[in-house]
Amino acid sequence: MSSASEASAELRPFRSTADPGNQVPLSVVFGTLFAGFSRISKTCTSQGKRSSGVKRPRVLAVGSEDVVATVVPSGAPSSGSSPGPDMFNKIIADVQATEAWILKTCKAYDSKVRDLQLENEQLRLKLSETAPGPALVEKDTKISELEAALAGAAQALTDLKTAYSSEVKTLQDANVTLTTSVEGLKNKSKVLEEKLEAKAKDLQLRQQQVSTLEADMGKLKLEKDEAIEEGYARCISGSAYTIALFQHHLPNLDLGLLDVGFRCDAAQRDALMEQSHDAADAFVTSLKLIPEGAPVEEETVEDEEPGEDQ
Repeated sequence: MSSASEASAELRPFRSTADPGNQVPLSVVFGTLFAGFSRISKTCTSQGKRSSGVKRPRVLAVGSEDVVATVVPSGAPSSGSSPGPDMFNKIIADVQATEAWILKTCKAYDSKVRDLQLENEQLRLKLSETAPGPALVEKDTKISELEAALAGAAQALTDLKTAYSSEVKTLQDANVTLTTSVEGLKNKSKVLEEKLEAKAKDLQLRQQQVSTLEADMGKLKLEKDEAIEEGYARCISGSAYTIALFQHHLPNLDLGLLDVGFRCDAAQRDALMEQSHDAADAFVTSLKLIPEGAPVEEETVEDEEPGEDQ
């Protein structure tokens, strides 16, 4: 790179230097290099007739100062006179100097280009032959390890994504199943709540019925107790009245059985019935307790165990 910068520094004066071809008329340059020199001579002769002096061409050479070539006429030419061979010799010398400068410049460019190409080839050869240093090898190793770790991490991430997707799908299916089960349970719970409400209403109705029945039972029990008391009173009064009638109408009737209460055995019962049957019939008939024309009912008397209440 230093050689390239030096070459650029060396070439800068050539690039900044004015091109001699722009300073010398092209007709003069090409007229001296190729055939047709006589035509150029005629042109210069005609130009010499019109002007007393000749244009001064500038010739720039490498490593030299600007040289201004001025062609001075030998004398005031008369009409139809030629400038002479001195001017043409000077022009030829200028053209040759320009050609020498161009050749030298081209050689310098070619030399620099060859040097740069050679330096470039040498640098490429050095780069290709230079072995990598330990730091570079270590960096390459670390880079390889990091690339392998990155590949493993990417694969692990892919596996995790796959597993996560599978798990998410399983959870979604389970969620759908649970949602369906919950909906079913909600429906069953709603049905059970409706049944429970119906049962509660039925229970309330039954409780009202039970309360009504209990009230009716209380009334019936009270009426039963009253009826029993009234029946006992009537039985007692009727029994007392009957005993009094028996004693009045049947003084010979043995009522000693009544002293021990209303308990008697079958023999005593039969004896009492035989003793009082005829008198009772006469008593009932005399009092007309049984209406005439009433059907006669057969009495069925069952023997009871001794000690039972009669």
